[in-house]
Amino acid sequence: MSMDPLLPPFPEALRLALRDDRTRHNLQDVIAARQAMRAQAWPASPRIQRLSEQARRSREHTAAHLSEHLALLSERAQGNGFHVFQAATSVDAVAHIVGLLQNARPRTIAFVKGGVLDEIGLWRALQEAGLHTVDVDMAAYLLRAMGDLPAHPVVPLGHLSVRDMTALWEEITGHALRPQPEALVNALRNRIMPTFERADVGILPATFAVAETGGLIFAEDEGHVAKTLAHASTLIVIMSIDRIVERWGDVGPLLEVRNRHRAGETLPRHTVVLRSLDAGLRAREIHLVLVDNGRSRWAEWGFSEALMCIGCGACADVSPVMHKVGGQVYNSPYMGGIGAVISSLLWPNTHGDIACLTPPCSSCRDACPLDIPIDELHRRIRARLPRPPEGSLARLVRLMPQKGQESPIEWEAPFVYPGQMEHLPDGGEQEEVRSPLERLVRGLVARGIAVYRAESAVAARLHLAGVLNAMNISRVIGWDERDLELPGLRDALEAVGIAYIGPGEAFTRQEHLAPAWARAAAGVVVADAAVAESAALVLSLGRQRPLAALTNARTLFVLVPAGRLFPTWQDWERAWAGNLVIVRGPTRTLMVRGKEVQPGMGVEHIHAIVIDD
Repeated sequence: MSMDPLLPPFPEALRLALRDDRTRHNLQDVIAARQAMRAQAWPASPRIQRLSEQARRSREHTAAHLSEHLALLSERAQGNGFHVFQAATSVDAVAHIVGLLQNARPRTIAFVKGGVLDEIGLWRALQEAGLHTVDVDMAAYLLRAMGDLPAHPVVPLGHLSVRDMTALWEEITGHALRPQPEALVNALRNRIMPTFERADVGILPATFAVAETGGLIFAEDEGHVAKTLAHASTLIVIMSIDRIVERWGDVGPLLEVRNRHRAGETLPRHTVVLRSLDAGLRAREIHLVLVDNGRSRWAEWGFSEALMCIGCGACADVSPVMHKVGGQVYNSPYMGGIGAVISSLLWPNTHGDIACLTPPCSSCRDACPLDIPIDELHRRIRARLPRPPEGSLARLVRLMPQKGQESPIEWEAPFVYPGQMEHLPDGGEQEEVRSPLERLVRGLVARGIAVYRAESAVAARLHLAGVLNAMNISRVIGWDERDLELPGLRDALEAVGIAYIGPGEAFTRQEHLAPAWARAAAGVVVADAAVAESAALVLSLGRQRPLAALTNARTLFVLVPAGRLFPTWQDWERAWAGNLVIVRGPTRTLMVRGKEVQPGMGVEHIHAIVIDD
């Protein structure tokens, strides 16, 4: 089963793309900005080199032992209370998911777009089954309304200008909108937000899954993933089997490598780790669908390196194909150098021509942080095509207008790999001279988090009450007061007219979020750890620690006891069996031309209160 045929056959799609100068120029601007971002986020330093090598070794090992890790993941995930289904094909995956939903009869499904969901054609299947499904990703919402495909794996709307998106919004809603990124994002946020409260089921992809623990990793910046996890009573998590990671210790390096290339930061704004069914979630069922689609045989076919991809988007940004015609001609969720390989392996009869479009250069391999031999994989794909290579470079060039015109394709790589440039050190070594507390504070402030240092719990309590009172907030949601370790907090808030609504009042008898929790002005939680090297706040979830306190509050206050401050991730060693959230800043979106726009779907402001006592 291939992707939904949204575009004409590849040669015709290519011809149309080459005639669309405006779209191509928009995307070129986005790619150039991403190259500049990556040059800062991926400098040539010893630490970056070690990080890259560690991530590569992890992926090589997983690819070489995929069947073993798949069996272990299934066993451990079931032990965590998840329902696991291994789908050999797209047809199997879709039939299983639609069957689950027809039995559940949900009112609304919150749909988080992802490559593997597009791969199996899930959206169309849900529509044909009459299931009410809503995109909760901002870019996906607009693309769906257009009936269009993403133009870039990280910036799906990179082919559109702000005016294009605004015009589309006005066509959808009939309401005029200023052609400004902030206005567009706010309008989309307000449009999508009620979906989370109505949704019975959340369907979403996992970033990684850890075989040794059965844990699921969700890395995001926008906040829509965490809100889906917090609200839905049934979660259906879909993941291709190549995203399995052997050990928890491998997750940190892989996330950092991936996010430096995707978003220019060391870690995502929010990372949710699920290892338990009922720890801080509304969900009573979690279904994990593992999609094979031939991946278990890629090594046998000579393409084991394709299993190493972590979806960072680096090869797409240096691809001459992406630069000249954009990613829509692929008619696939997988674009760029590695995307041509994966698409050809998944759908050789319909996407084999794509591999022949890629010029014989090493730019994609040079850009890949894991040094995947993408150019060699292209050579192997061409040798494996099930028919003569009708999409050869010579034929593709003949598709272009020739009369009195130069060929619009120049196949030289348009960019230099940032690792080959001279850059300032990334700060990893220089930061050692500062204290862990100073490094943490500097990192939090750089991510837009306000930091206050309290000398005692009493001072922290007074500061919190004062800030909330100054913000004219009358109700606050939060975790169990005993977990917060601020005795007398409720009394202090009530003294200034602020009601504290704890987790016991979070859900109604119908197990829906109570109105005060569904739309909260502020929330109060406590960190289990603060890691200085990544300026990350680690919070464990539980029955008295709902995830909704983080996702539903517009302003979040995080209490950080100084005794829980650790210089590095290695210094924080704690075994846990529940769920975690790693927070690094307010949510944001990069959907508009790849530039940061706040807020996203989640928390808008974060205050960290470091308590010395």
